[in-house]
Amino acid sequence: MNPSPAVRSRGPRSAAEPIPSAAFGIVEAPLSWGERVANVGAARKLVILLVLAAIWEAYARWLNNPLLFPTFGATVEAFAQGVASGELPARRSPRSRSCSSATEPASRARRC
Repeated sequence: MNPSPAVRSRGPRSAAEPIPSAAFGIVEAPLSWGERVANVGAARKLVILLVLAAIWEAYARWLNNPLLFPTFGATVEAFAQGVASGELPARRSPRSRSCSSATEPASRARRC
């Protein structure tokens, strides 16, 4: 059975046969505002962090137990107060402190 002429393939086109530009449609279109923002890695990461903070805040408010699960706002506030008072920087990791401390007795001196 022979296929109809409309279905039959003519084979590969030769280089001498140009394709009309109307067949391509829109080749280049300007990106929308959302697409431009989505292409910036820092913006995507910021959106992820904001969504996680919103979920944290909503869950903490729903749970209504600040001792078990404090809100994101309360956590940020406590962190800022700890840094401002100097308590958190003073309690930084012992590895980041220098090994030769004049205030420590020789019996408690760390080895480097």
